[in-house]
Amino acid sequence: MLTYASGGAPFVLAGKPGNPIGCLLIHGFTGMPQEMRPLGEHLAAQGCGVVGVRLAGHGTTIEDLERTTWQDWVASAREALQEMRQRHPQVFVMGLSMGGAISFYLAAQEPVAGVVGLSTPVRLPQADWRLRYLRWLKYLRRHVDKGESDWWDQEAAARHVSYSQYPLRGVEQLARLLARLRESLPQVRVPALIIHSRHDGVVPVAHAQEIYQRLGSADKELLLIEGSGHVVTEDARREEVAASVWRWVQRRSPSAVGTHELGAEASRA
Repeated sequence: MLTYASGGAPFVLAGKPGNPIGCLLIHGFTGMPQEMRPLGEHLAAQGCGVVGVRLAGHGTTIEDLERTTWQDWVASAREALQEMRQRHPQVFVMGLSMGGAISFYLAAQEPVAGVVGLSTPVRLPQADWRLRYLRWLKYLRRHVDKGESDWWDQEAAARHVSYSQYPLRGVEQLARLLARLRESLPQVRVPALIIHSRHDGVVPVAHAQEIYQRLGSADKELLLIEGSGHVVTEDARREEVAASVWRWVQRRSPSAVGTHELGAEASRA
């Protein structure tokens, strides 16, 4: 039986019984399901069924992450998506950072109602010299420190939980996933929303613009926000982000009409 780290357990928010809309939330690389919970709670309060999935190797120990591949991460999300479709005819898949990459990758292959990418990278940062030597460096160093914080809300930063370092084997797997993402974006045909902060200190805003250009969706929207760091689901503009996601879902799902009147009646598990 797994022992979860703080914030590492998956979560389910039931929403309104019988609501056809489901939202699958996918966290980022080295992150925890908890970073998606504020968005999930907002969507559940509108009546949507919500699942915050835990990707393989995450939510436990960094050593577990070292033993996984990008295919394992995608398999975790795909399994959760298939289970959600049994309860919800319309499933929107949404992800933060690497979770956004997985969301777009799934949207190119699976029947979903729409896809939302938050702070999504399209490739590894070119400015980090370590990445040029990743193939060899991973044998000399298992982990590398994360960069400087880009949080605007310091109280939210203190609540945020994730692995404290990047495992280099995992970074190599992330690079492979992002290569598949770039190949898959033209095959995405469903409605797509891209949200990115102009002040993201981890993934430059140019990545969001490139994703927008590569997407095959006829219905696609790029929303750039101010005053937030990379983790837009928890940082200073989290309420604006959650409200924007819900408005976008409403406009693309006839069954969403009126569910905003439910308030915070959603039950939680």
